[in-house]
Amino acid sequence: MTDDEQQKAEFYRLIEEQISGLDQKRIASYYITQERYDKVLQALQLDKGVKCQDGSYFKFWATKNFKFHEIGSKKILYCKKSSCPVVPKEDIFDTIKRRVV
Repeated sequence: MTDDEQQKAEFYRLIEEQISGLDQKRIASYYITQERYDKVLQALQLDKGVKCQDGSYFKFWATKNFKFHEIGSKKILYCKKSSCPVVPKEDIFDTIKRRVV
């Protein structure tokens, strides 16, 4: 295991340790998985009146809390409340590392 892989594993271990004692609903509000990120993007791209495969409440929740911008061919998800980009859980370490270096 490389030093970078060890740092990444330790980083995610510490995150899991920190939030593991929280209620399941609160955990979901602390970070978003890549799968949920993709589902939110899909829901936001649906035309008005088109049913979401994840349910109407999910579509309501997604449109209430998120927006997306297309930059070239890439779709970037943003939090409506903070106007900050959303980083999937799986990319947090790499994103922080790029910002620090």
